[in-house]
Amino acid sequence: MKLKRLLVLFVPLFGLLALFSGCSSPGDLSGLSVELLKLEHAADGSVVATLQFNNGAVQSMNIAASTHQLSLNGQPPELLTIKEPLGLPAQRSATQVVTLKIPGASLPASGTVEYKLSSVLTFVLYDEQKEQDKFSHSGTAPIK
Repeated sequence: MKLKRLLVLFVPLFGLLALFSGCSSPGDLSGLSVELLKLEHAADGSVVATLQFNNGAVQSMNIAASTHQLSLNGQPPELLTIKEPLGLPAQRSATQVVTLKIPGASLPASGTVEYKLSSVLTFVLYDEQKEQDKFSHSGTAPIK
């Protein structure tokens, strides 16, 4: 008899607990994008890429790291890795800079370049849990 009373009491409590402890996720990512903002020739002869992270969502995002495959003018893609975390406020943009491994001589001194960018972003969720999502963008970017 006591066991039945305990079951009647605890089963609904466990159900409520399961209902409110669903999976954590970064939420709606439909407003999130990554694009190549510009390429710059550095003084040491390397090329620096500025990536812009756009967050059109109504919640902020915590990006722990990101990797990107960047193809310029149809050339084979280069892998770019950004290990610095990025706090991306709601409905805002932020930039990060990464040095390309290609020599600056392979790009014109100025003008524009067509690019294709495929990105994998690692988001930090609650209690150090992480989730990855993929994004892609293509367009043109200035060379300075």
